[in-house]
Amino acid sequence: MAAGEAYGHLREPMIRFVSMIRAFSGRAPSGRFRISYLEGSMGQAPFRSPTVFNFFSPDYGKPGPIADAGRVSPEFQITSETTAVTATNAMRGLVFYGYGSNQDRIRLDLTVEQQLALDPGALLDRLDTILFGGRLSPELRQIVVEAVTAIPATRPQARVQTAIHLLGSSAEFLVQK
Repeated sequence: MAAGEAYGHLREPMIRFVSMIRAFSGRAPSGRFRISYLEGSMGQAPFRSPTVFNFFSPDYGKPGPIADAGRVSPEFQITSETTAVTATNAMRGLVFYGYGSNQDRIRLDLTVEQQLALDPGALLDRLDTILFGGRLSPELRQIVVEAVTAIPATRPQARVQTAIHLLGSSAEFLVQK
């Protein structure tokens, strides 16, 4: 990494959520994007900032090594043990079932990825490009390839959804560099 180990930041929960929708051309039959009330699971929701300064202070430094190094980590101010789990569950729900209800349910378009599901390497190449800009580590890639390969080839949708969920909940995806 040219920028060094200390470079990067935690992606905001809404940025992670919307980036998945964008990466896979998520759409609802109604054509609406009704995204609301995510603050319980994600720690933030559109237009629900508690102050005009956003969801967190720009000067916040997570106590411990980050603050001790004189660095700031504003996004960690809304991250807790609870939101780490609930946000991952919300993202899993989006990937496997969509988000919303009835005609407003946003579903990801996984057509292209399902066509690659027979070849886990090709699937990971595509996901690396669209989710990581080609920066997926060999270690994480191998973990996901093994998980995808463990799912029968007769279940291409499950293979794709599992790969996306594992990648989307990985530290490599959560921390944008």
